[in-house]
Amino acid sequence: MGISMLTSAKNFITSKLDGRGSYLSSAQLAQLDQTIKHSQIRLEAATQLTLKLDQLVNEATQEIEKKFLIATSSDTETQFDNIRELVELFLRSISYALISGSTDPLNDIILNGFREMLTATDQSPAWYIYALEYIKRNHGLQGEKKEEANIYIDYAISALE
Repeated sequence: MGISMLTSAKNFITSKLDGRGSYLSSAQLAQLDQTIKHSQIRLEAATQLTLKLDQLVNEATQEIEKKFLIATSSDTETQFDNIRELVELFLRSISYALISGSTDPLNDIILNGFREMLTATDQSPAWYIYALEYIKRNHGLQGEKKEEANIYIDYAISALE
C-alpha cells in the first residue's frame, strides 16, 4: 500500500471516529474501500506516467520546438534544455499530485513565480500548454487512470491560460 493510500485511510478513519472508539459501520467501511481503490488508481497512473516520463518530455519538447521555435540562435540548445526541464517539472508535479490526490504540488510550481520566470526568459505559457496537451493526448493511460491523470493535466493547463 502506498503512502497516499495509508494517509487517506488514516484520515478517513480519524474523521469517522466519534471519540468513543466505536467501530466503523459497514457503510463507512465500504466508503473506506472506495477511498483506497481510488488512491490505488491514482498511484498506478502516476507510476505509468513516471515510467514514460523521459519519452513524453522529449516528445513534448520537440513539439514545442517544431511549432514555436526557430533554430537560428547559438542559445537554442540552452533554451531547449530549459524548456525540457520545465516540461519535466510539470509532468513530475502532475505525478506528485496524482499520488497525493491534491493539486498542491501543481500549485507550488504554478503559483511560485512560474509566469515571472517565463517573462524573464522570454518564453510563453502557450508553449507549456501545448506540451501538456500533447502529453494528455499521448500518455497512453486508459480508463480510470486516464481520467485521473487528465484531471491534473487539465488543471495545469487551465492555470497557465
